[in-house]
Amino acid sequence: MANFLLRNPLNPSKVVSLGITYTQLIDVNDRAREHIWVVEIATSETTVSGLPIPPEIIHLTNFESMDEEIKEAVERISAKINWEPLANDTRAPLVDEVFPSTYITSIYSDVKFKLIDLQPTAGIDLTSIQVFINDINVSPDLIVEGDEYGCDVTWRPRIRVLETV
Repeated sequence: MANFLLRNPLNPSKVVSLGITYTQLIDVNDRAREHIWVVEIATSETTVSGLPIPPEIIHLTNFESMDEEIKEAVERISAKINWEPLANDTRAPLVDEVFPSTYITSIYSDVKFKLIDLQPTAGIDLTSIQVFINDINVSPDLIVEGDEYGCDVTWRPRIRVLETV
């Protein structure tokens, strides 16, 4: 068994210990005698109502999806943990690397910038990003790449897109 720590950035003072074990079984119903790995992830932490959190059991026949399966199991356990009290995110994200860097530019130019969360507690809600150019809301046309702690935002003018089609 191995232990690892889980931390919620919204509550930097709380750390939860999770244990992970695996055993190897042989599927006796399978003529090929396929090996099955049973991964169990558990914690002694309780839910908001004080009930124990049941362990997550994963059955694997190959290791290709193991990382993703473990990540999803840890997310399910994390969603059941009482993380209160949550910290307030008091700092807005930083806008960095703006292109074009001048206010006057071609109508055909892409507008690009990077958002960085300097206080990575809650992160950036990527669905809430709004951009107005010359008082026009271009938010529905944004291309957002990255995660909630740092992302690249690009807007391509529709006029250019329509001319290339």
